[in-house]
Amino acid sequence: MSRLGLSFVVTIFMTISAQVLAEPGSFVVSEDEAMLIGAVHRQVESMNREDLGAYMEGIHPKAPIFDRYKIVMGQLFTVYDLSTRAEKIKVLSVDKDYAIVRLTLSKRKIQGRANFRDTTIESLWVYRRGSGSWLLWSTLNLSA
Repeated sequence: MSRLGLSFVVTIFMTISAQVLAEPGSFVVSEDEAMLIGAVHRQVESMNREDLGAYMEGIHPKAPIFDRYKIVMGQLFTVYDLSTRAEKIKVLSVDKDYAIVRLTLSKRKIQGRANFRDTTIESLWVYRRGSGSWLLWSTLNLSA
């Protein structure tokens, strides 16, 4: 199986798994929901690989957070080695141009400065369509 085909199968599997965990008994996932959940997982995977280029590919180039995230994530990847997990992923709303995803994001320090505390944050991620896919537009933390 090609790398692209394997990536597609893994994304679909993670999408269905995430949907089942989010709503037991629900196996129906729309194409947009599958794309959004896949986008969340790709962002998290790029964080775990500390791949700034891949991380920034997941952010809409016109997003108000674009420049800030490029700087902050670049510094974070330089100073810390973190393990990041997205859980309880739930697509709340999808329209023609925007979508809102609620998730719990956990970050655990593997290596780096002592001042980093492991965190678990409940967040809303707003996505905007761009170049045929869903790209991160903004984030809002619901918990500290």
